[in-house]
Amino acid sequence: MTGTNFTCSVEDLSAYKLDVLIVGSGPAGVAVAERLYQKNPKVTIGILERGAILTLTHINNIFPNEMRRPFIDRFKIKPWEGTFENGGMLIPALGGRGIAAGAHLRRFDKTDFKLWKNGEWPNKVITDIPKYYTAAELARRVSIGTLRGPAEIWALGILEGLHPYPPPIGVDLWTEGGFQIGQGYDSSVARLWKLLLQDTLANEKRRVYIATNAYVTKIEHEGLLVTGVRCQNMLSKINDRPHFIPAKVVVLAASTVESARLILCSELAAENPTVGCYLAEHIERRAKIMAPIPITDPESEGVSIVIPPEGTDKRDRFQIHLRGRPDRDGNLIIDIGGFAAMDPSEDNRVTLSKNTDSYGVPKAHTKLLLSDDDRQRTDRMCQRMKEITEVLGGKFVTERFPFEDIQPQYIDDERTIQVMEPGRSYHEAGTLRMGIDSSISATNEFGQLHTIANTFAADASVFPSVGIANPMLTITALAYRLADHISERI
Repeated sequence: MTGTNFTCSVEDLSAYKLDVLIVGSGPAGVAVAERLYQKNPKVTIGILERGAILTLTHINNIFPNEMRRPFIDRFKIKPWEGTFENGGMLIPALGGRGIAAGAHLRRFDKTDFKLWKNGEWPNKVITDIPKYYTAAELARRVSIGTLRGPAEIWALGILEGLHPYPPPIGVDLWTEGGFQIGQGYDSSVARLWKLLLQDTLANEKRRVYIATNAYVTKIEHEGLLVTGVRCQNMLSKINDRPHFIPAKVVVLAASTVESARLILCSELAAENPTVGCYLAEHIERRAKIMAPIPITDPESEGVSIVIPPEGTDKRDRFQIHLRGRPDRDGNLIIDIGGFAAMDPSEDNRVTLSKNTDSYGVPKAHTKLLLSDDDRQRTDRMCQRMKEITEVLGGKFVTERFPFEDIQPQYIDDERTIQVMEPGRSYHEAGTLRMGIDSSISATNEFGQLHTIANTFAADASVFPSVGIANPMLTITALAYRLADHISERI
């Protein structure tokens, strides 16, 4: 691969001598790659992506925000069975779901790391993560300088007693006649292109290789060491034999569900019953409200606000996001979304289905049930959403959200707040959780499999429990920390 051929085929990649092979080109995989590249001038990195190239930057840098949902619906796949069959999805593309990620990038609260019964994070991680949060915020140009228009100022004043704040932003977000946030290049695919171009200009011999249309079917190992992966070229015939790609270190960044499925399919941790367990996510509820505001300018900037939890009670571990803009009739039209954390439960898990995909690989089966505390937390969150609407002097105008695949369900007969399907938050976590005790965790404090010395997980599968914030910044911080660890070992 020479010149400007930035991507290669599975066949090409199998011929290179790779130090680190990353499965998945989403936010976690990109973060590991770019940090490794910066820290170790000798390391050779390979990245495998099952999708092709859809875009060179975040979708919101190309189209108005209203196009994000139809973009996701056009290109998503739903490869999982069980609870996430309707709500969960992947975007098979260079950059993964990062090309259409949400805009709010915030750290987990300190209490999140130790709050949950049987979901405490390792002490070493808690000690290390603040500096990696800082590094992630700098790299992703996170800023709290969001909206400063009259609609935002009015809403912040009305909601003052609820302690609202403009959310930290890491993605350009723009709507026609609405508002623009940030000027950074941030998105997983844009960061990949930057890394590839930097590598091409800086080195006569490439150090970073990316294969698209590359579907990993199995991780090969001998004893306690992984030797590489079996990978199918999805542009070839289905019956063609997969290629073997050797590597000294394998990093799984394929998503919480897919990374666990690969471990299970490859029988890498058959003696560890924790693998695949503790699946969790954010429980999502959505509504649309209309509030009259004393602003006559129809081009007034919109609002982007986060309402934090009231305290540290586990029943209050949720956030509420408000995002919208004025219409021409003097009303503020707001999408209001609530995201509640889930209790960690061993019974919620990813297992292998009896059904297989077109390559004969078992599909992932997902099981996710709410606990009594989860239900109480969700009820309290919905009540808070109603209180916020009342404070704003608004009313619910919730309708079927565009591009939803199934008939909407509501929490009441008044159709105030819509119940979103499990998996719909796309914030799944926990199936390869970190821990010191191998009897209750799948990976150690760096995301290394307890049973395999050179295989790591870098995505949200390593979370012992779910915080209340969007997981993107925490994924990036942990990926940087993992990259430093691998760099020192190599």
